[in-house]
Amino acid sequence: MISNVLWSASNTSASEVVKLQVRSSPDGATWSNWCGSSITCDGTDYFTVSTGVVGGLSTSHPLRLGSDDRYLQYKAFLTSGGSATPTITSITVQYVVNGPPVITNITASQGSSGAVTVGYDVADSDNGIGNIVDVTLQYCTTNCSTGTEVWADAVTVSGHVGTGVALGVGKSITWTPSTDYASQYKVNTQTIRIKVNDRDAANNLGYGTSNTFTLDTTAPVVVANLNSSGTQDVVNITATDSSTIEYRLCNTADFATCATWTSVTSGIATPVNWSATGAPNAETVYLQVRDQYGNVTAPALVAPAMPANFGYSDISNTSTNTYREFLNWASSTPATFGSYKVYHSTDGSTYSLLATVADQAQNYYIHTITSATSSTQYYKVTSVSSNGDISNYTAVQSDVPDGSGGIDVTAPYIPFAGIAAPTVGNSSANITFSTYTDNSMTTGELATSTVRYASYTGGAPTSCPSATNSVSTGTYTVNHSIYLTGLTPATSYVFCVLARDITGNVSSASLVSAHGGTFTTVSGPVISNVTEREITDTSATIFWNTNTSSDSKVYYAVSTAGVNGSTPATGSIVTVAGTDGAYQHQVGLTGLTSGQTYYYKVVSTDAGALSSTDNNSGQYFSFVTLRDTTPPTITGTSTPVLSSSAAVIVWQTDELATNQVFYDTTSRTGNTAQYLNRTAIEPTMSIFHVATLSAATSRYDNITNSLVTGGNALLPETLYYVTVKSVDAAGNGTSSGEWSFTTPSTGAVTVTIISSGARKQEGETPDTTPPSISNVTVSDITPFGAAVGFVTNEETVSGVDFGKDTSYNSNTANFNWGTSHSVILRGLTLGTEYHLRVKAIDKAGNTGTSGDQTFKTSFLTENLKDLAKIENIEQFQREIEDTIESILPSLVPPFVSKPAITDITEAGATISFRTNIKAFPVVVYADDGSYDTTKDNPYTGEVSDTTEKTLDHSLNLTGLKGNTKYHVQARAFSLPKVLGKSADITFITKASKIAGSIVERKKDSFTVVWTTDQPTSSIVEYRNVKSGITERKTDDAKKTSHSMKIENLPSGVSYEVNLSGATEQGNVAEAGSSLSVTTSRDVTPPAISGFKVDNALVPGRTDRIQTIVSWVTDEPSNSTVYYEEGAGTAGDTAELANKNEALDSYIVNHSVILPNLKPGTIYRLKVTSSDDSDNLGSFGPRTVITPRQTESITDIIFKNFEDSFKFLRKI
Repeated sequence: MISNVLWSASNTSASEVVKLQVRSSPDGATWSNWCGSSITCDGTDYFTVSTGVVGGLSTSHPLRLGSDDRYLQYKAFLTSGGSATPTITSITVQYVVNGPPVITNITASQGSSGAVTVGYDVADSDNGIGNIVDVTLQYCTTNCSTGTEVWADAVTVSGHVGTGVALGVGKSITWTPSTDYASQYKVNTQTIRIKVNDRDAANNLGYGTSNTFTLDTTAPVVVANLNSSGTQDVVNITATDSSTIEYRLCNTADFATCATWTSVTSGIATPVNWSATGAPNAETVYLQVRDQYGNVTAPALVAPAMPANFGYSDISNTSTNTYREFLNWASSTPATFGSYKVYHSTDGSTYSLLATVADQAQNYYIHTITSATSSTQYYKVTSVSSNGDISNYTAVQSDVPDGSGGIDVTAPYIPFAGIAAPTVGNSSANITFSTYTDNSMTTGELATSTVRYASYTGGAPTSCPSATNSVSTGTYTVNHSIYLTGLTPATSYVFCVLARDITGNVSSASLVSAHGGTFTTVSGPVISNVTEREITDTSATIFWNTNTSSDSKVYYAVSTAGVNGSTPATGSIVTVAGTDGAYQHQVGLTGLTSGQTYYYKVVSTDAGALSSTDNNSGQYFSFVTLRDTTPPTITGTSTPVLSSSAAVIVWQTDELATNQVFYDTTSRTGNTAQYLNRTAIEPTMSIFHVATLSAATSRYDNITNSLVTGGNALLPETLYYVTVKSVDAAGNGTSSGEWSFTTPSTGAVTVTIISSGARKQEGETPDTTPPSISNVTVSDITPFGAAVGFVTNEETVSGVDFGKDTSYNSNTANFNWGTSHSVILRGLTLGTEYHLRVKAIDKAGNTGTSGDQTFKTSFLTENLKDLAKIENIEQFQREIEDTIESILPSLVPPFVSKPAITDITEAGATISFRTNIKAFPVVVYADDGSYDTTKDNPYTGEVSDTTEKTLDHSLNLTGLKGNTKYHVQARAFSLPKVLGKSADITFITKASKIAGSIVERKKDSFTVVWTTDQPTSSIVEYRNVKSGITERKTDDAKKTSHSMKIENLPSGVSYEVNLSGATEQGNVAEAGSSLSVTTSRDVTPPAISGFKVDNALVPGRTDRIQTIVSWVTDEPSNSTVYYEEGAGTAGDTAELANKNEALDSYIVNHSVILPNLKPGTIYRLKVTSSDDSDNLGSFGPRTVITPRQTESITDIIFKNFEDSFKFLRKI
């Protein structure tokens, strides 16, 4: 087949041009179209480059198909511009004969680890590049096994794949499909194919397709929750999948101690008894559910914190026969809040659900007992998350609701002098104070609270502001904290506080003393539109706007308590084009944990060092990262060190993961469930993995499923098959492809070193001479170590075998190439004779060995006799310490995990971490101003615990300064000066904690006003607290000053009001907290006017007439008409006997039809209307006479008087 077209020509230039076309034929009679370098071959294209097409013709070019090129023709085109005549001296048509690679015996199947193991053979009879080929694994995505398949290249592969794969049989590839081809379930329809390229100019590609097999990369669907309310924690699990599934539970995320899986045959396992840790707050259980192909779903189940400070108050009023218990608790602020549940019992043992409180801010419930009772009432409360997780029950509270405490008629007492100075921002302020039963301030009193505020100029006002601008909270508490938002920067405000106790007593609205009753908002950037976007399993991007140019910082943590102590992430700022000149901030957070809730606040500081913070009114913003479903990728598997009874296995992963080795003397093709031996899981996660198979390490026996101490000893001169497995923190696991090694003979040690040594040239005599070893010396002998030095006559790597006899049961090595060598022996025993011999290996693999020689380690007391005098005691001590220290370099310090910082307060914090061995914990710390990295120890404070060595450590820092950034490092030691250290981390101690206004509150409406720093639409959502119904009113006009009147409301009803709006760029602006408002109570009945009666005669009927009664009211109300036949008697106050009513419609124009009145009859009529506050207005009674069809009105009048008074018969 044709691969290229070339020629030589002279006298060519930009105007003197040579170009060619080529065509081919299978028989010399039928020809293809004339072709150029393009694959169209339509006669319009040409070869124009004399040196040929770079890289040869495209593999899809018709001339390279090999089907019709037995005969060839070409034609040349010579064009002259007139200055010269181009001349062709030679034309070459390159023609290639090549057979494509052949791929056979292709197998593919998915194992329990999720990996697909592929086997194949590959041959290429005319291979010209050293019997190697390039191999690509492809998987079918569409139309599999139809002949029109769509293929994609597999990426996460290992084994005999990639460039430079040797030809041969028994090749294998391991593919991790969950990364490349996730969320698939194909039953016996999946295929893969091997694509092989021998790099020839034509016919270079060969393909081989596997049999169909089942592929499953879809994780099980899991719904689960944790119920911690009983004496036994219970996990409820519902799991479904297309294959068999199993689950396991653990109290630690790494499942290091929870290796056993439980099969689930029905798809449902519920309930499961489990003992969670963390009681009574945030008990956590980690769940993993996997299918038979290793797909794992791993939710963390977290029970809410138990409601704190649960108590009661008897608020019964025996004079009105009202018996009630007021139950209260501390409100919680978890992002996953679902409800509080209140349970009640009359015997203290059998409880029933009394109430469900769905409002997170409502921390109370009032239980009304229907009648007087002398029985004790019992109560307990639990918290439920939105996922259905249930906290522990509170302690039971009990009481007899008899009003024995009397009726509280005293308003809460607020010690104004104790009101903390407000924590002020540029558009917000936080007011905090406490309420007490009286001015003795010995007993706190539960109450709701209100802050009234107003701006002022000049001197501070001397009276409490009106209720026009006020913020209220419906939470009953002793310690109150109210956020005022939507304030104007650099503005003075006056405020006062009020409180309402549980019986409705309200404190007076007295003005706070001058120093506590005023504040001035600061200048600085105005922050708005805080939101998070682009959330992944390990990252998120935080956006917000400011009205001035300022920097961008985000403080974040996995708890609200940890936000202020975190190290900020910084980001970029751009100016958004528009009339407002807004500045948009963007900060990327990386290195996050998957499936984790993060809390954050944003801070912007302008060029004048004026700083603004938005922490969502003290609640902090939050988001949840996506759950990680991608397993680690394993690379670099090798066996660098082998002895007759041991092997060192190393590999890398692309993320932190555990490690485990599976091995056998029989090939298991990477199926980890079939290997007879496996090492214990190393729970400490790393990206660099080292595992040792030796008599010193333990293994699990897969037959007995038990741990065998020291069971990894290998046999000499034995072939072993190996695969390794790593599992990340989210429970995603993957295994490598299988490889093998053979242990050397007894006493031999093989060290594999990858070097850049020179390659032997053809014909060169191979090096078979071992290196010579000379000048072997032993120096720096201490009780616990020594240094061995020697010289070789050529560059080698070196090692030393040593032991207490000539069996040399220990060895160590130096893998640096050189001729002068030094090897340090460590971990020796004091006062002991040792044998040693030196080995050296040159670059040709030849090994030289020295003779045996001996040395003896020293005792501690040697050479110290002259120092055993009182005047030399300090030197004596130093010598002993120096000698002990000589062993320390041979000891590995403990591994210290990343510390967790919790329970951050204004003066302290708790530092928790874990070590891989039992050790003593140490925490060093310094505030940011004192932290000095130029010093050997940059820290100024230290705490430790040397009472007992443990694996899990927790130390408390106390006496810290509030609102201060601290640097912390966790350390641990098992022996002095063998010290493991963590990286430096920082936190900030907690500082004192730092919104639209309701105006024109009426019986049927209220008006809410607010401002925004840039034009937005106006959206008001208002929720009826009693009914739970939420309604919305919007105004799409963009403006910065907003006012919206909410009308047609019932009186005396409480609403929760939330404000928002959309900017011109589509960003959403929201208030930091909701407003509370109650419409005033309506006590005025509707006024009735325009009373009117109309009659309509019914055609053809003389016994019935239709009467329409109509009237008008001054407010929406319902309609009732009372009526009764006859004129009645004077003084009769009884209600009329009949009525027609329309009670479900509130209108101002009323009309009621009376369809069955008698013609020519006197009736008394009365109308009433009741508004939505049940105020009743009435009109009448009035007397009317219905007409008759056959009588005049005079006849009707006389007839009715005769019937009523009977005297007309005598006239």
